[in-house]
Amino acid sequence: MQKVEYCEVYQLGKQPWDGNQSGLKQAVYRVRASSQVLSVYQSAIALFPSKVKLTDKGESWLAMSKILPWIAENLVNGKPWHDKFYELRKSNTNDLKYEKKGLISMTDHLQPQEKTLFDSVQGAFSVYLVGQHKQATKQGRPLDYHQVTDKVIHRLQRPSTQQEFATALVDFLSQFRSKAARGLGREIYAWIHGEEWRKARDLTMLAIATYQGKKKDGTANSEEELVEFPDSDSAAEADDEGYEISL
Repeated sequence: MQKVEYCEVYQLGKQPWDGNQSGLKQAVYRVRASSQVLSVYQSAIALFPSKVKLTDKGESWLAMSKILPWIAENLVNGKPWHDKFYELRKSNTNDLKYEKKGLISMTDHLQPQEKTLFDSVQGAFSVYLVGQHKQATKQGRPLDYHQVTDKVIHRLQRPSTQQEFATALVDFLSQFRSKAARGLGREIYAWIHGEEWRKARDLTMLAIATYQGKKKDGTANSEEELVEFPDSDSAAEADDEGYEISL
């Protein structure tokens, strides 16, 4: 059987001189075929399908994913599927919440070194939620998940330089210590102080956006209002050697 070494991807779009001509070819990309790229793309197609929906007046319309074309563009350009998630989230905050379950499933395709940082951020976020939940309980009110999440996102999204981001992330991981970051100080240091610090920022935002708690039966749950918070053992402090490395 002959092996396919590459595939051609055609970019279609509107023409500047005639907006009605939306199906004309604008560019052609040759993408090297690999089992990893194909696996990621096949997962994305299955997780982010177009859906026919109805308006209040009973009129149908086609809802198309914001995430699928972004993933496809990254793969075509030889980038990680989650490249520039920081920018995607800033410009599509409201739309992404409808595709959260698919995005959670896509994180299964993260590489081991990417999972190191991803899990560390999610662990710290989980510990942060424990504190927020306890505070809300003491005040006799339900936890406003969206509000407390937005605080963290603003805290980690605001930095625009490598040094500012490194400081913000280290402060967050140090303040909300979790087992997930235990003993990984050197790995985290390399992420936030190397040339790929923007990729670290993408993974950080992805970790917050795809966080899911557990139901009482132990099954995963991504619906914010049903989040089950971890017990005290899950919020144990990390070793001193964990991630407190000087900036």
